[in-house]
Amino acid sequence: MAPAPKFYSDCATTEVHWCREAPLLRPPLVRGKQDSLMSEPFRPYEKLVEITILGKKFQVPERNSLLRCFQFISPETIPYGRFCWNQECQYCRVSCQLPDDDESREMLSCKFIVMPGMEVTELSQELKWCLRSKLPSDLAVPK
Repeated sequence: MAPAPKFYSDCATTEVHWCREAPLLRPPLVRGKQDSLMSEPFRPYEKLVEITILGKKFQVPERNSLLRCFQFISPETIPYGRFCWNQECQYCRVSCQLPDDDESREMLSCKFIVMPGMEVTELSQELKWCLRSKLPSDLAVPK
């Protein structure tokens, strides 16, 4: 018996296709309506901003949630984490020091829009596991 056709959308057009095997393509970086750089699943952005995660600096897209920025840093692991993306699971909890604050504060990375100069000082275990290859090697991640 032949496998059922799979559905996929062509990244270059809005056409929908049916085929036996869907290609696994990453959407290309495209110019948007306002000439800004963007790529799904990220919100439109024009530039990258610098943030610090556990002492390591990263360039991430402005105007995106912190969890989407983690996905930008590690696209091969974050989409497979146990994140609900709507604040119910609490797996994306972090502590951050914002540039204009004196104290670190806890927040859900799925709901907080990234700010230039912010410093992530603590990550949930799920985020540590998903970002383990991008973070300092002395970070203890349980198996």
